[in-house]
Amino acid sequence: MKNIYWLFLACLVIPLASCSDFLDTAPSTEIPTSEAISDISLVQSALNGCYNIMQSFEYDNQFYLVYGDIRGDDVQSDAGNQASYSLYVYNHYRLNSASSGTGYMWYRPLQLIRNASQIIEAIDNGKVKDGTDVQKTNAKGHAIALRAMAHFDLVKVFGYPFKKDNGQSLGAPVIDKVLALNELPVRNTVNETFDFIVKELERAIPLMSTAKNDYNQMNAYAARALLARAYLYWDKNDKAYEVASALIEELKGSGQYSLFTNEGYTAAFAYNSNGTNFNKESLLEMFNTSIDNPGRNGLSYMYSPNGYAEIMLTANFNELMTSDPDDVRNAMIGYYANKAPYLKKYPGANGQAAYDNNYPLIRLSEVYLIAAEAAVKGGGNRATGLGYLNEIVKRGNPANEVTDAGYNLNRVLEERRKELVGEGHRYFDLLRNGITFQRSGGNHYTAATGYEIDWNFYRSILPIPLDQFKLNPALQQNEGYERE
Repeated sequence: MKNIYWLFLACLVIPLASCSDFLDTAPSTEIPTSEAISDISLVQSALNGCYNIMQSFEYDNQFYLVYGDIRGDDVQSDAGNQASYSLYVYNHYRLNSASSGTGYMWYRPLQLIRNASQIIEAIDNGKVKDGTDVQKTNAKGHAIALRAMAHFDLVKVFGYPFKKDNGQSLGAPVIDKVLALNELPVRNTVNETFDFIVKELERAIPLMSTAKNDYNQMNAYAARALLARAYLYWDKNDKAYEVASALIEELKGSGQYSLFTNEGYTAAFAYNSNGTNFNKESLLEMFNTSIDNPGRNGLSYMYSPNGYAEIMLTANFNELMTSDPDDVRNAMIGYYANKAPYLKKYPGANGQAAYDNNYPLIRLSEVYLIAAEAAVKGGGNRATGLGYLNEIVKRGNPANEVTDAGYNLNRVLEERRKELVGEGHRYFDLLRNGITFQRSGGNHYTAATGYEIDWNFYRSILPIPLDQFKLNPALQQNEGYERE
């Protein structure tokens, strides 16, 4: 079994942290307390510490992106590798909270929330003695946006979709400050969690610069795109459309970000010495370098036939793509010797798996598709929404066009499949829209899961890890899962 799986499974049997560890102690690469953040250089170090958490393979360098795809119907793990099959398929749908491997997916966002809160508190309490007001204001907005994003990550994985029960089920614990040692947060409802996320992002955006960071970190544009995504998940389609369409039109005028062209699409995903070049479209990336990367634990190694080749495309998804051979996005599909399709979105040099690929967390194409989905649901101008959809459709194949008669939710979700595969969206697209689906095999394994999946299946969301109830007895478990 590869090291990645031993490390992941270790979180099932070893408590992640004591209560005081979670609330008071940080890894040595991060600033440990808000008291220690005393100048603007340490503020930046603390922000880098936030990205260090995100850069772990248990967060945005693998787990969260893999999870959002592999639980859906577009990609599957290789049954030939029993570790991968058990981890990604069997565990995620069948086992209980004692053995589901969810520890890091709960713990890493909470780490990020804690670190971001320390930055916000240090600035608010006047601990940062140098730096300009502009620098401190931007840093504060940056930290608020990252804290909101971490709450979003928790609620979409551990909470049922808002539309299931109007957000009355349990979501994430809302944490808006540095917690004292005796403060043990419980979970808020999904509705309360989204209300907090949206208010935080709306508070952060005016504080932040729109300048593009060298490492494609969060800026005001990325925060606005995240706000549009949050409104869509919260089923506030009018607001999702308003935010997404305004961002699209502003960026068309600025030229700072723009859609890949049909002619440049393949090259946009090609490897270069600084990692994959997503800069033209990526509003926020998981940035890796040749000396700072997840190694063989990164996403590229999971997909590449020259890496671990753990994750492959389903026959159904391959058929969808190859039904239009002139769609440029077919260039993202390769084939193993046995003709099982795999994703080529994250290549290394000469087709090898890469340590230092960048992975898109928020991409401009998604913003167009958010506006198109919100509009088709009645949240905005239908004609404009259709136009946004067609910009993505025609970029894939200029000969194609969706007519008004063909403009419906299923068509938008189909385009999201084609455009965003491998970026961690498909499962959540299905779940948040109440769509029932079945994982019934593909090119690489033939066994069906044996049941249909939708938001009524209690294992469609993950359990809170068992060790958390030892630390915080008041914490609530998801229905159907064990507490001990």
